[in-house]
Amino acid sequence: SVSGQNEKWSDPASWENGKIPGVFEKVVIPEGKRILLDESPVPIAELIIEGELIFDEKDINLIVGGLHLKGGLLQIGRKGTPFSRQASLTLIQAPDQEGITKALQKKILISEGGLMRICGGNESPTWTRTKEAISVGDTMLTAVDSLDWPVEAEVVLASTGFSPEETESGIIYNQYMDRMSLSAPL
Repeated sequence: SVSGQNEKWSDPASWENGKIPGVFEKVVIPEGKRILLDESPVPIAELIIEGELIFDEKDINLIVGGLHLKGGLLQIGRKGTPFSRQASLTLIQAPDQEGITKALQKKILISEGGLMRICGGNESPTWTRTKEAISVGDTMLTAVDSLDWPVEAEVVLASTGFSPEETESGIIYNQYMDRMSLSAPL
């Protein structure tokens, strides 16, 4: 059971050794502890969550060599109050060092009842078709549906083929109803 009090990642008092975790350290959030990730931390070699790690409602980038939800909870947003900012979890190859589980590198392991709960904002619709064929160099797209997608969101354009290499992506520069302009040509 976790106490109702959030302890902030950025507060040295939240950590057993009195220090905020450093670059490529192994971090354990023990059972019974709830940490509010209130900042984008430095890259972590290995993150083991036995308690709870809750993303604060701000842009957060969590970079880890390996993530183990060992009976713990990683939560981004909630069912009724979805996460409305930018959250990213990036898996990297951390430097070899003593005490780091090599088999966990660039992986997420969920065991012993661990849970990853992600409730994000819902742009509706989440996909659409274009009214016209798209060509290399296009910066303006017209969708079949009226959209309310945010400026600076990434849009992925898939072909009618089956190859994943036949996709392009762009960043929405401006959008109104069914028309959107991209920040750079395709």
